Amino acid sequence: MKEKYKLINKPNNNQNVKIMKTINTIKLILIFIFSVFYSSSFAQNNSAITQTVCVGTTENYRVDNTNSNDFEWELATPAANTLDSLFDINSDDDSVRIQWNTVGTYILKVIEKDDNGCEGVPVELEVTVEPLPTVLASSSSPINEICIGDSVQVQATGSSITYLWAHGATLANDFVSPVDTVTATTYTVVGTDGNGCKNTDSVSIAVNSLPNVQIANASAV
Repeated sequence: MKEKYKLINKPNNNQNVKIMKTINTIKLILIFIFSVFYSSSFAQNNSAITQTVCVGTTENYRVDNTNSNDFEWELATPAANTLDSLFDINSDDDSVRIQWNTVGTYILKVIEKDDNGCEGVPVELEVTVEPLPTVLASSSSPINEICIGDSVQVQATGSSITYLWAHGATLANDFVSPVDTVTATTYTVVGTDGNGCKNTDSVSIAVNSLPNVQIANASAV
């Protein structure tokens, strides 16, 4: 009888990775967004399947277990990455949660074990953990202060491709006119790089009231 298992990952950035291993026929199918890759001899040509995530994210990985076999998960050179088994009512370790804390390339491996102690062919996923982009928020004012009624340009620089300010601006630089003279107004920007990784920074602008000068009447001599 052919028994099928899937290693399924649904990352936070809406990617969709599935690995299907068919015991006896030994087939490997990867569905990654709209691309389909096929290896007819996985045991002889164990080409790692790849996934890209951003450092600091947490991903869930699950085996579609149809016969309650046990599974052993292994994260090669885990460094500071954290691999935790998720709760499973059958206690067969068919899912794990990994927090990717360190930039680099890692191999996640899952091995099926049946009741007789026999092990299936390992299925591997090569995960590349990308760094977050650099984002630096500043303003055109050297001291981040303006007088009430004036405008100032908030500026975003770094390695991001796109920027989005919390007040809705989508350009790296945008003119703003804060009016709060009591509390500095904070402008936050999110930068996104080519891998879809995001980082954020903010700049606070203080608004100074105009001086109130009064001329007293001259006393009669």
